[in-house]
Amino acid sequence: MTDHKSYEYARGVTNREIPAPKYVIKQCEKFIEIFDGKSDKYFLDEEKLNSIDNILKLLIMPRGLKSGQNIYDCSCGYQWLLYASALCVVYRENPNKRRYETVCLLGREIVNDKNVEYAYVNYEPEDVEYLKSTKGSASYREIKEWIKEQHDVSVSNLYITQVKDKLGFEKRENYNKGADGHRVPNCPAEKEKSILEAFKHFRMI
Repeated sequence: MTDHKSYEYARGVTNREIPAPKYVIKQCEKFIEIFDGKSDKYFLDEEKLNSIDNILKLLIMPRGLKSGQNIYDCSCGYQWLLYASALCVVYRENPNKRRYETVCLLGREIVNDKNVEYAYVNYEPEDVEYLKSTKGSASYREIKEWIKEQHDVSVSNLYITQVKDKLGFEKRENYNKGADGHRVPNCPAEKEKSILEAFKHFRMI
């Protein structure tokens, strides 16, 4: 698998054969560690990676200079790093769970007034300086699973949404009203506390 395009790009960056900013270099070093099986927390799921390869070979560029070619052949090194790192890196303790805390930042730079170059940066949580102002996110399922695991308490989508409403995350009137205008139950204080803890865990607040 070391001949995969994602690995070749990361290796080229770390060997200084491909110019890249220091945090791109840092992420490529981390990716290689995971790819080589040296990370205690994560590993790269080769089956997922092969599936991504096969899917991209079926998808065709609809327009542009490479119209009619498959996306597999059109993708560049930094794009392969994005595919592999965001979609194929999973937890050792739970291979069904992707590394959801990854933050993907895409930048664009004009080179020689013509070429557009995109840089992919994949920051780990320990990059505090960059992440302290970055909000996280989590699905309702992830929030409920975390609360159940930590507190052995079950919460509903309704309760999560009510707490989000209080924090100004979103406003969904239909979640707060029952049939014929009757009010639905409000989230109990103890469950609200657990939901807030989950928000903090996922860096949503």
